[in-house]
Amino acid sequence: MRCTINQAPGALTAHEIHQIMQAHDLDQLPPSTVQAPGGPAVRRPYRSSSGGPIDQPRLVLNRLRARLAAITNQTPAQMEPVQLLAYGPGQKYGLHHDQPQAGPAQQRFLETGGPRIISAVVALTDDHQGGGLLFPDLDQVVHPRVGYATWWHNDDRSARHQALTVTAGLRVVLVLFIRAGKYTGAADYELGTRSMAAGGS
Repeated sequence: MRCTINQAPGALTAHEIHQIMQAHDLDQLPPSTVQAPGGPAVRRPYRSSSGGPIDQPRLVLNRLRARLAAITNQTPAQMEPVQLLAYGPGQKYGLHHDQPQAGPAQQRFLETGGPRIISAVVALTDDHQGGGLLFPDLDQVVHPRVGYATWWHNDDRSARHQALTVTAGLRVVLVLFIRAGKYTGAADYELGTRSMAAGGS
């Protein structure tokens, strides 16, 4: 079955988005990394955003998790830590699939809650140019709406996607992955590899 891209309103209010943006200095976010097979998290040119897992403001993130659970018919216990990602002009994330298909990354996922069955993106800004989500197997470019949950199942190859290059402004999103079972990984888990399904959108 081909992937279907869903957009659901009500993931975050304007006030909650403001609280998240106020809680984090976007200029101080660390460079996004990918997990090298069998090695440390490293910077790669195909992923040029900044950001990573966050845990503040806690009440807002807890409400987001509860709403995403209702939207996707899953539970908060299945969810990885929320990631905050920022893309400035010239930044992008190359083609990838969020669920590892083989190798050490897949095994690590199986040991910490099972595969990522769902990916979700919540846009915090929309005043940038470029930066859409391209799903090449679906011939579809998606521009997540601010405060909406844009989400899809990672069932097959058609869930491959890339964050297109931002040409002006700043694209800021939250990204969250839902596992098949209870997530048991570390809160600061570094996500992804290029070939095995990196994390983030």
